[in-house]
Amino acid sequence: MAKPSIPGGGSKMTESNALHNGNHTSRTVTAKALGFNIRLALVSLLVAMLSAGPLWADQQEALDVEDLKAFSEAWGRIKNNYIVPVNDRVLLEAAIRGMVNELDRHSDWLNEAEFQRLEDQALGQFGGLGIRIAIQPDTLQIVEVRPSSPAALAGLEAGDEIIEIDGQTIDGNSQQSALSLRGPVDSVVELAVRRTDAPELRRVELTRAIIKQDSVFWRSLPDAQRLIRIDNFQQTTASELDRALEAMLADDTSTGIVLDLRNNPGGMVQAAVAVADRFLDDGLIVQSNARDSAESRRYQANPGQVLEEIPIAILINKRTASSAEILAAALRDHGRAIVIGEPSYGKGSVQTIWPLSNGSAIRLTSARYRTPNGLNLEGAGVIPDIRIPYEPDRLEDAALVRAQLWLRERMLDKEPAIDASLIGHSTSDLSDTDSPE
Repeated sequence: MAKPSIPGGGSKMTESNALHNGNHTSRTVTAKALGFNIRLALVSLLVAMLSAGPLWADQQEALDVEDLKAFSEAWGRIKNNYIVPVNDRVLLEAAIRGMVNELDRHSDWLNEAEFQRLEDQALGQFGGLGIRIAIQPDTLQIVEVRPSSPAALAGLEAGDEIIEIDGQTIDGNSQQSALSLRGPVDSVVELAVRRTDAPELRRVELTRAIIKQDSVFWRSLPDAQRLIRIDNFQQTTASELDRALEAMLADDTSTGIVLDLRNNPGGMVQAAVAVADRFLDDGLIVQSNARDSAESRRYQANPGQVLEEIPIAILINKRTASSAEILAAALRDHGRAIVIGEPSYGKGSVQTIWPLSNGSAIRLTSARYRTPNGLNLEGAGVIPDIRIPYEPDRLEDAALVRAQLWLRERMLDKEPAIDASLIGHSTSDLSDTDSPE
């Protein structure tokens, strides 16, 4: 990256030279810049180093005082010389975020709202209004209103546009505004809503309530086939699946299952393992290899499975990731299912959330996983047995149609059994290396 040009040309006198040249004003300003906030930053870094203890001993090149001094100097220069004032908290959060983001593409820092949202997603419930929204540049458009939810009781409808939240306009900040719709149960939020056929904004106060978020959905298909869609993996996913399977088995006529994992970003590894266990009798589901071998895990299937004689077709696309890839690879590697669609995202690692004392958190890659066939999916993903592009705008779902056809052929014995020794292998194993997006 080219260095920024200096207005007026010529050489630039550094702040340190100005000090040595007797510039009292620069000396005073610099002293202020390296004041309380910098001392605080230094102390924080020293405390962090001391707290880390043995971890620092593993480094070939440990930090010295000059390195810590450089951090303090950088902080001071930003505080004193950046074109506009910068809040200390903004700098602190940027420092943490930059530090974590440098590690790999999956590790990141979560502010308090993002951390809370992640916890809500894992639990399958949150304090909210009961609406599904589409994020627009300057508004939040309501796409769906849940019956009996706070939004429904307030008379909100699909198509309404949220213009303000608690008196703050959404202008250009719709992503962050969407997060603020959630909050503690029984807390109040005021919305300014615009309706297409009404000239004036409508202001409503809503009290947030517990909104349960299901992750498993199912419906019947022709020929007694069943479609099960899993949107993400949370604490309740396995029990939700059990209820779905119980309903499906009520008439005992199922001839095949389409397991739709498209657009599933993953979630809790334990939930994906529990789902895989429903469809396997024994064998390895996934192996995670951690930095400390004592933290490595092998997740095995337990005896007994549901719908043992029923064939399964799994649908994936390029947004199928993480725990969803673990499930697809496990069932395919054991010859329990065929995979149809696009190569998946390719996330072959496990992240652990570590809460921080100020309410934020860091998400760190803590292990890399391998499929039952020994593959690391990082960058490569699950390669489908039958490739069909995902085209959501088409009236006909080509992947679903192909899955239904395959299931019919299997039940009529027109398709040979899946050979587990010949499937589940991608053309390359990227081992423990990260690949570009």
